[in-house]
Amino acid sequence: MPHRTSWPLVFSLFLAGVAVAFQIGKMPPALGALQADLNLGLVSAGWAVSIFSLIAAALGVAFGAIAARFGPALTVVLGMVLAAAAGAAGASIDTMPLLLLSRAVEGFGFILTVVSVPPLIMAVTAAPDRPVALGLWGAYMPVGTSTMLFLAGPLVGLYGWRVTWLVTAGMIMVSAIAVYLASQKVLERSQAIRVRVPLSAVLVLARRPVPLLSAFIFGCYALQYLALFSFLPLVLIRVNGMAIGSAAALTACAALSNAAGNMAAGFLLRAGVRAGILIAVASLAMGAGALIVFNEAAPAVLRIAGATIFSAVGGVIPGTMFALAPLIVPKPELLPGINGLMLQGAAIGQLAGPPLVAWLVAASASWEGAYAAMLIAALAVAGAAALLQRAVPVRQDASI
Repeated sequence: MPHRTSWPLVFSLFLAGVAVAFQIGKMPPALGALQADLNLGLVSAGWAVSIFSLIAAALGVAFGAIAARFGPALTVVLGMVLAAAAGAAGASIDTMPLLLLSRAVEGFGFILTVVSVPPLIMAVTAAPDRPVALGLWGAYMPVGTSTMLFLAGPLVGLYGWRVTWLVTAGMIMVSAIAVYLASQKVLERSQAIRVRVPLSAVLVLARRPVPLLSAFIFGCYALQYLALFSFLPLVLIRVNGMAIGSAAALTACAALSNAAGNMAAGFLLRAGVRAGILIAVASLAMGAGALIVFNEAAPAVLRIAGATIFSAVGGVIPGTMFALAPLIVPKPELLPGINGLMLQGAAIGQLAGPPLVAWLVAASASWEGAYAAMLIAALAVAGAAALLQRAVPVRQDASI
C-alpha cells in the first residue's frame, strides 16, 4: 500500500463518478423535449428515466464481479468510454426502442465505472487518508446529478436535448482521458490492482450476511432519498404555491447538500467515531427531516430546511458505507463486488421508493401518508447499523 496519497488521481476518479452521474441528471430537464420530439407518453418517458435503476437492480453485483475479474484499472475507463459512446449515439436516435437501448448501454457504462473506482482509490491512498478519500467518492452522485440538473435546463432550452446528450458524452470522454493519463504511472506500481479473482469468488458475497446487510442499508437509504426528492417539487408547488422554476432550483440545492454529508463522513470516521453510530444518527435525522417535508402545514422555508437536513445529514450514510466496505470483504480484490452489491441494493430501493410513497399518499389523500414508509425505512437503517457494528467491530479510523 502507498505511503503517500495521490490526491490528483483521487480527484480525477471522483470527477469520473461525477461525469457518469451526469447521465442521470440530464434526464428530468429533457423529458418534455423528449416527449415532444419522439412522441412519447408519460409512461415511456418514465422508463427512459428508470432504466438505470432497473439495470443496477438486476446486475449490480455481476458488474462488480466483472470489474474484479478484469481489473478496475481497465474497467473504469472502459465503462466511461461505453457511457460516452452510448450517449453520443443516443443523440441521433428517433424512436422509443432506440432511446431505451442507448440508455441501457449508458447504464452499463455507469455501473462498470462506479463499481471500479473504490478499489482504485484504495490502491492510491495512504491508510490515514482512506476514509476521507472514500467519503469524497460517496459524494459523486449528488454532485453529478445536481450539477447536471442546473446545466441541462439552459442547454435543453437553448440547443435542444440532442446537443445536451452530445455535451454530456463529451464531458464523460474528457474525464475518461484524464483518468487514464493520471492513473498510468501510479497504478503500474500497485500490485493489488493487477490481481484477478474468479467471478465465483465475488458472486459468493451475495450470499453472506454482512454484505447483504450492507446492501439492505443502501436500499432503505435510497428508498427514502429518491422518494422524497421525487415528490418535493410537487409538494412545494401544490401545497406551498411555489412556481415550478423556484421549486426545481430549491430541490436541486437541497439534494446537492447530500455531498457535504458524504465528505463529512470521512473526517468523522478518521476522528474515531464509530460507523454504526454515524449511520444510525444520520438515518434518524432523515426520518425527522421527512416528517417536516411531508407535513402539509409546514411553510415553504421550513420544508426546504427539512429537506436540506434530510439530505445533508443523510449523506453520512453512503460516505460511511463506502469507507466501511474494505472491512466487509475478506480481501481487497473483492471490493468491486461489495460495491456492486451495495449499488444493487440502492437501485432496488430507488425502484420501490417513489411508487410506494405515491400509493400511501393516494390511499390517505394526504402527503402525510408518506410518513409510514419514510419512518419504517429510517428505523430499519438504524437497526441494521447496530447489527453491522457488531459484525464489523473495528474502529473506522486509520485502520481502513
